[in-house]
Formats: sequence, structure tokens, C-alpha cells
Amino acid sequence: MRVASLMNVLGRGWLLAERALQVFHSTARETRALKFNYPKGTFEAWAYMTCMETVSAILSQVSQVTFEDMTSSLLLIRASLWEYGLKKLYKLGEICQLVPTSNAPDENQINRITSGITQQSAGGDSEDQGRLLVATLMSKQQFTSKYLELGEMVIGAFKHAGRKRTACSVGLDMAKFHVELGQIEEAERLLSDMCSLYSPENWTIFSANTISLLAE
Repeated sequence: MRVASLMNVLGRGWLLAERALQVFHSTARETRALKFNYPKGTFEAWAYMTCMETVSAILSQVSQVTFEDMTSSLLLIRASLWEYGLKKLYKLGEICQLVPTSNAPDENQINRITSGITQQSAGGDSEDQGRLLVATLMSKQQFTSKYLELGEMVIGAFKHAGRKRTACSVGLDMAKFHVELGQIEEAERLLSDMCSLYSPENWTIFSANTISLLAE
């Protein structure tokens, strides 16, 4: 986090962002290889908060510039980091039993994760992200609200970066989440949006699969 803060001060947060996903993947591989014994959910919480902090560092450097002036690579970095954070947030939801398919939240697991976040927060944006994540894990309702909000951000970010297929993939996952919540109309809205993206690109197989989901 100190390195992230320093690079942000130097105006090079974008460079850190380019390497962030590599760091996440290599850290996951190394912890598995070395068989580190750490509390369940620790890596997911760290990865999620770091993704959010890194994107915040990027946006702080382009706050005076419209998104239309951002380079395509920078837009893609932002989208990719948010998507990785979305996946880790969902994994945390599974661990804490906050996803729609879970019966009841695992209070013991939630307490273990949130107490660790509180102890490790280093101040500044790190502390803010820690506080936000703790609040997100406090209930199913708060988790659901944050997950859906971030999901919409990811879809929009990939569309803006010109990665329609990835936007569609995330959209399908979000539609399934809405179905699990019993929010059929929201799922239909997302799936219809995905169809509108598939058709002009002649992605007939993907379009057919999406239409099939809509029919269900």
C-alpha cells in the first residue's frame, strides 16, 4: 500500500494499475504453493480492497479529464480491476453465506473477516475501503446492494473500453444473480441489453444462448 501511495503521489498510479492484476494472480499462486495458513477470506478481502484502492488512484489522476479523453488501455485497466474485485466480493459473499442461495449469514465467519480488516487498515484510502467492506459484509441486504452496484459499474466500464463481449459475460452473471434474488424483471432487462450487444456483432451463438435464457 505504501508503494501504491507513493506512485500515486508521483502521478504514476496508472503504471501500478497495469501490474496489479499480475500481482494478484502471482500472490494467489504463491500462497497456494507455499501452503500458507491464513484465515478463510483473507486473500479475497485483501484483493478486493486493493482493486478498489488502485482504481481510486487512477481516477484521482484523471479527475480533470473526461473519460472520453482516457486512453483505451487505461479504460480497460479500470474495467479489469473492477471485474477482479467483483469476483472476489462474490467469493467473500459465498464464504460469509451472504449470496442469495445461502440460507443465513455465517456470523462467525463475518466477524473473523471484519475484525481482521479493522486491525489491518493502514489509514487513508485503505482505511476507507476497509470500512466500506466491513459495512458491506454486515448483512445480506448490504452485500447484495454493493454487489449489484459494482456489477453495473463493471458492465459499463467494459462497454466504455470497447470490450462488449466481456461486458456481456458479466451481464449474464449479473442476470443470474437477479434471478436468484427473484428479480425477474431486472434479469430480463440485463439479458435484453446483452442481446442488443450480441446481434450487431453477429455473435449468433451467444445471442441464441441469451435469448434462450430470456425464454426461461
